[in-house]
Amino acid sequence: MGQNKFFSQLLSGGFTAISFALTGFAALPSWAACTPDPFGGEVCTPDKILLVPSSNSPAAATPLVEISRGFANLAPIAAYSNWQIFSQQLLEPLPQKIPAATPNLVSPGPEINTDPAYRFANNPGAYYSERDGWRLRAWGGSSGGTLLPESNGYGSSKLTGAYSAGLKLDYAITSRFKAGIFGRIAEQTIQGGGSRWFSSSSANLKESGGGIFAQYQTPYWFLDGALGIDAVNGTTPIQIFNSNLFGIRSYHTNNSGSAFNAALQGGLRWKLSESQLLEPSLLLSSTSLNLDGLNNSIGGLDLGITWKAPMRDGKNLFTPALRLAWLQRGFLGNVPNSPVSMASSGLGLQGQLNYSFANNTVIYARGGAELYSSSPLWNLGGGLQLRF
Repeated sequence: MGQNKFFSQLLSGGFTAISFALTGFAALPSWAACTPDPFGGEVCTPDKILLVPSSNSPAAATPLVEISRGFANLAPIAAYSNWQIFSQQLLEPLPQKIPAATPNLVSPGPEINTDPAYRFANNPGAYYSERDGWRLRAWGGSSGGTLLPESNGYGSSKLTGAYSAGLKLDYAITSRFKAGIFGRIAEQTIQGGGSRWFSSSSANLKESGGGIFAQYQTPYWFLDGALGIDAVNGTTPIQIFNSNLFGIRSYHTNNSGSAFNAALQGGLRWKLSESQLLEPSLLLSSTSLNLDGLNNSIGGLDLGITWKAPMRDGKNLFTPALRLAWLQRGFLGNVPNSPVSMASSGLGLQGQLNYSFANNTVIYARGGAELYSSSPLWNLGGGLQLRF
């Protein structure tokens, strides 16, 4: 009799564990049924528990489901951060030569008859506007750092690996106005901080798409803008905890959707000397991310000043640049219901080195940091521009 009672209790406990496993697993696709709002990535309890625990198992507990912050909070932040850096390079004009016939804008220089009919501008800033023909630029870069700091029981969440690559083609419609198209690919690997008994979890986001842009450049001011659409794919972790289960069960789901990106930049050019200029400017950027019907929009601004020093190197031009900016970012709509919020303001530092050859081929390298409170991010990149 003792053995029969033992096996009976064992079977009862086993069926109870299976019931909870099935209950938790059934809850996986029903994210919207979780309370609170799953946008927050908080630990929550499904509204509908289909299987009732056995009365013979007093230790039984309702399964808890964690929708990872990687999907709710971190994916929109990571996607926006990537686009912000990308749009800076997309809209940044590179030093170049201008048509030699342009009046009052060129220095004689060591040109000879067999050289192309291009010379460097004597007036800093002029070489950005007076131009003709097509330009093709290819560039890429990587970034990383902290997306959300440790707070309210959550560990810090990291951007452990991210990259982006772009290709743009534009044509000078007039000497000051140019327009073109661009394509891009990007990927972010996100390590979401764990909470309570849940461990940290990794999510992945991939974007590919393109768009259009236009730039109006003069020696004294400029205005640029870009619009783009990305197809987005990613994996999202989900974790289930239950006292009747052996540890935490982790699952990954595949998500797909789209992102709409926008950027607008305007600024002035102040001549300090024949070899130095300052550019105060404002860059507004935004990303609206839609993944499996869940929408988040993040926007931000980069308000700062850039120092540039174009220096002649024979028939070539070497231009170092340094930018200091105040950064602001925040959710524009569907704010996640989460106990953890991202830092909203910070300091931006960016350095760039450009080298323009006599035939208007330009190579450049850049690097910088976004110093948000407890959430510093870094970036490195470079590219090549050709005229044809």
